[in-house]
Amino acid sequence: MTWILGVRITSLQHALPSASSAQASQLFPSLIDESRTPCSGNGIRYQGDLTCFCHACWSGPDCSVQEDIKTCMVNAESGSPFLFEDYWVAHPEAEVRIKPSYQEGYGWYQPQLERAIRAIHAQVGNAVTDDRHIVIGMGSQQVLTAAFFAVSNASRSPEVDPTKICAETPYYNSYPRTAAWFSSSLFEWSNTTDLEANAASPVIQVMTSPNNPDGSMRNKTVPGAFGIYDHAYYWPHFTPISAAVEYGDEDIAVFTLSKLTGHAGSRIGWGIVKDPKLAEMMQTYIVGDSGYVQENQLRATHLLHHALADQGGLLAYAREHMEHRWKVLHEVVSKSSRLSLQALGQAQLDKWTGTVRSPSPAYAWLHCNESKDQDCHAAMMAGGIIGRPGSAFGADSSFNRLELLMQPAVFETLAAKLELFVNG
Repeated sequence: MTWILGVRITSLQHALPSASSAQASQLFPSLIDESRTPCSGNGIRYQGDLTCFCHACWSGPDCSVQEDIKTCMVNAESGSPFLFEDYWVAHPEAEVRIKPSYQEGYGWYQPQLERAIRAIHAQVGNAVTDDRHIVIGMGSQQVLTAAFFAVSNASRSPEVDPTKICAETPYYNSYPRTAAWFSSSLFEWSNTTDLEANAASPVIQVMTSPNNPDGSMRNKTVPGAFGIYDHAYYWPHFTPISAAVEYGDEDIAVFTLSKLTGHAGSRIGWGIVKDPKLAEMMQTYIVGDSGYVQENQLRATHLLHHALADQGGLLAYAREHMEHRWKVLHEVVSKSSRLSLQALGQAQLDKWTGTVRSPSPAYAWLHCNESKDQDCHAAMMAGGIIGRPGSAFGADSSFNRLELLMQPAVFETLAAKLELFVNG
């Protein structure tokens, strides 16, 4: 059975959140994805492409040539969530097809996507959406910018200085760039959280929680500040779900599809907003910036419906891989004193699984401990490992961030390269 969005998708609204495994298998019949077949299992050829994209340390037209582990390069810089690639190769029944006649002309946000977002949060238990507005944008970055715009406008009068945007170090390196990009009179980046917010000097504090790069849980520390909580990684595969986040009028929660399903290129993010005026101002910004793209919303809806029908299978898959990666990382780094990993939060009850679990963050925040490695990023690059330097996150050069969201085979190559590095 082929799913044609705009015809079939609406019929799933009520059935999917409570679908059993048997129902899910009926809803999503078996197909075969042969994207890996031409690439010797060491890469993938995307639909419409003629060449293979090989995994790190593999090359050749069919990715059959294994390169020397000592000299090949592994790119662990970006954070592109290829972690989910094997899952989707195994589940081609979740493919999306759209009729050319569907939604011609300019469009608005799709209500079925909003319903699917509310359903996935209810199933996972990581956010309260009742009595709150869902503001959908082209990726979480646009939603964050819309929140900066809305809060700055709401707190601004002609005599007020631009709203200061701040975050505790280490912070996600995109925040300063986003705040400075528009050279706006509404808001500006502040390099310190040593601030006190008031009517004449409003402040927005951004908290990535779990944090990028170190995986720590963050809370607001600036008195009187408006809080924007970037919860891109508040999913069971990255951290125990201790409680559903529930914020009042003074705070906004932001989530993204990319770290939930891996489909970063679909550019879907959303904010959970209590204050209706802020929600309306955020939507005004999004409509004025780019409007709403129908295809990416429909794809996101379909993927979320699949995840709901799979009853946590996608999240369990990702959690198993992330827990394995952290076990391997600790084993490798413990073999010498050259590197140290960030301390992870304490194990706690995960309400999603009902078990006690430790965090398994999306990134390794590494510290180089030897004087010869003062520039940790450069030292590791010389060893064939590309990370993102600590200075990008407001930290010093002795830190280096490695993403852990690559394909399983690439992670094993990264682990082998790290072992060579710590023993070097």
